[in-house]
Amino acid sequence: MLLIGLTGSIATGKSTVSSMLSSQPYNLPIIDADILARKVVEPGTRGYEAIVKHFGPTTPELLVEPSDKMPENGPDGKGRPLNRPALGRRVFGDSEERKKDRSVLNHIVHPAVRWEMFKSVVGYYFRGHWAVVLDIPLLFESGLDKLCGVAAVVAVRDPAIQMQRLRARDPHLSAEDAKNRVRSQTDVREKAQRCEERGEGKGIVLWNDGSREDLHEQLDKAIKGLKKENPDWWTWLLLGCPPLAVAVATWRFWQNLIINERWEEKKLQAKLTTSAAISGNMSDAKPLWIVDPDNSEKKLDKDRFSHMMNKRWNRITKKGVSEAEMQAHERIIDTIKTQDIREIGDVPLPSSWAEVTALKILFPDDFLASNYAVVAQEKFPRANIGQWNPNEQGPTTASSWKKNKYRLQRANTVKAVQENSGPPKRSRSSKTAEEAGNPFKKQRLASPIPIEDTITNTVTTQQETSPPPPSTELQLATEGSDDSEDSNEFWSEFDEHLAPIRKAAKEGCEITPRMLTQLRNAHLMELKKQRTNILIKRMTQRHARELRQVRSRYEGVITTWLKGIANGVKVLQKTRRELSLVEESVN
Repeated sequence: MLLIGLTGSIATGKSTVSSMLSSQPYNLPIIDADILARKVVEPGTRGYEAIVKHFGPTTPELLVEPSDKMPENGPDGKGRPLNRPALGRRVFGDSEERKKDRSVLNHIVHPAVRWEMFKSVVGYYFRGHWAVVLDIPLLFESGLDKLCGVAAVVAVRDPAIQMQRLRARDPHLSAEDAKNRVRSQTDVREKAQRCEERGEGKGIVLWNDGSREDLHEQLDKAIKGLKKENPDWWTWLLLGCPPLAVAVATWRFWQNLIINERWEEKKLQAKLTTSAAISGNMSDAKPLWIVDPDNSEKKLDKDRFSHMMNKRWNRITKKGVSEAEMQAHERIIDTIKTQDIREIGDVPLPSSWAEVTALKILFPDDFLASNYAVVAQEKFPRANIGQWNPNEQGPTTASSWKKNKYRLQRANTVKAVQENSGPPKRSRSSKTAEEAGNPFKKQRLASPIPIEDTITNTVTTQQETSPPPPSTELQLATEGSDDSEDSNEFWSEFDEHLAPIRKAAKEGCEITPRMLTQLRNAHLMELKKQRTNILIKRMTQRHARELRQVRSRYEGVITTWLKGIANGVKVLQKTRRELSLVEESVN
């Protein structure tokens, strides 16, 4: 069953969309958080008693005034209902006192509302509904979006339209009261952006600046798309196999956790980019790089860098880092202070998270597109290096990282090493075999130098040109795998230089060209085998770590869901027993 989280802001049209979804042709069940919020604070409930206890002494008009129709102890003797406008004036607003009161009220109401919602969701699941709409004004603020497969936001682009609709709907509100109610909630434009960041099929934004017909057209298109992704057979399969339903819900919950973490990280990066002031310290408004107006050269403000690095590192160390990372943090600051840094190539390659952090501060636009990011990803293979804190939320998903040419070159090189199991082929030549294998004949035709001098010069040249080490030979082999012509030319020159030595040494030993070729091929195969084994071992270890991490998350979430289902069953059994007792007493 699909949970659709419907939210918006005050006077944006959320109730209108909820009404459309509950009627033809959709007929979706609606779980309205506002209705449940009123239910859990009715006289006689625990929520009612907690609100009266906390707000009553300082809010004399908290309860409805007694009258002829409203007794002192309420209609049923459990107390007078809450005066909702008075309570709203107490908690709505953007001052610190109002925020504190609103937090207390939320801690009283939200747990009770969540429990009522859970019971309703379980009931609709067993009735076979393909989707249920959770109408929650504070969907993202309360964290309930993590339980929803789809989040839908009803928003308006123009704030003036929102204020106009609110004043028309609630004429008793003053202009100041209306502004306070709007400010008390997260800006609906931000909610819409957050919903769009969830991706296609997971987030829906309905813009309600126009007519009701335009809104209905957007809604109809969105619901048809969701219905196509959740056919009837899938609904019945989930109903017939509750463990599968729990597994699907767990998977969606885990996906939403990742989505929310990325959103918070994006907000933090945007905040650091757009706002430079912290705690009244005006030095934060200074630029990191000072540009000389005469020659346009950049110069690093090293004091500014130290301040930004220490500020960022203090946030990172709140979650704890190793002693080695703390030492690396001190070393990189000393390195930046003592060296002339003008571009990313002036900084050493990163070997610690502190150095990665310094590179992101110094070169925020260039780091993820550089070879430094490739080195950092190899050093921390399970990390998302686009995030500031050390993490295991990889791989990196930034667009500049995906387009990193060094990463693509490295991937192509590794792929070529794995696929190229055979030795490079020699180039075919139009020369005869005798000419190709007889350099003395070629040199004799080219110049009148005696053969003895030719042998001496050739051997001397070969001795001066030392053979490349194995690592260099592997690099040449792997880089040449993408360019067969360069590879063939290299081996052709190699054989030409080696031919005189073969001929000169043939009298004392039986070293044939075939033996040298076999030796060279065996050496290349061994190097490729070692490289492939290392890559396979790393991939296996990374896959095992990811499986363990996913398994631990699944086990925790499934345990929570099973406990919730067990509690729901107990409540249903208790309710049935109470109903049976009531029926027996009536009979």
